[in-house]
Amino acid sequence: MDITEQASAQWSAIADQENLLPFGVAWRMLRGGRLLEKLIDEAAASHGLTVAGDFEVLAALRRLHPDPVQPAMLSTLTMVSTSGMTGRLDRLEAEGLIARESNPEDRRTVDIVLTDTGIALAELVFLAILAVFSASLASVGDRKMAQLSTSLRTVLEALGDEPKNASLVVSG
Repeated sequence: MDITEQASAQWSAIADQENLLPFGVAWRMLRGGRLLEKLIDEAAASHGLTVAGDFEVLAALRRLHPDPVQPAMLSTLTMVSTSGMTGRLDRLEAEGLIARESNPEDRRTVDIVLTDTGIALAELVFLAILAVFSASLASVGDRKMAQLSTSLRTVLEALGDEPKNASLVVSG
C-alpha cells in the first residue's frame, strides 16, 4: 500500500459515501510532480542553475528558439506570475543566459531571447534531466509510459491545462 492508498483509506473512514478515485489520481499527480521537480532541480543545480524554475524558462526559450518570446507568454508557458517571471528574467539576464530586446513591431514590449551561453546550458541541462528521468522510469517500460502519457494528457485537459497559444508550445 502506497502513501496515496493509505490516505484514501483514512479519508474513506471520514467520508465513507464519497468516491475517492479522483482524490487518488490527483494526489498521485501532485506527489509525482513534487518528486519530478526535485529531480529537475537537482539536475539543474549540478549545472549551476541554483534557483528552482530557472531551467523551465530556459527550456521554453530553447524550444521556441530562434523566435523571441514576450514575458507574458513565458508566464503562461511556465505557470508563473508576471511579477515572478520578471524576477527570473532579471536573474537570468544578469547571468548572461538571456537578453531583452526591443520588439521591432511594438516599442512598448520587450522580447526575450537566449544568448549562446543560454542555449548551450539549456541543452546541457535538458540532456541531464532526460538521463535522470530515463533512469528513474526505466522499470515502467515504454509501453506503459506511452499509455500513462495519454492518460495524463486527458487528466490535464480535464483540469484546464490549455495554453493560450498552443502554436507557441509546439513551434521551434
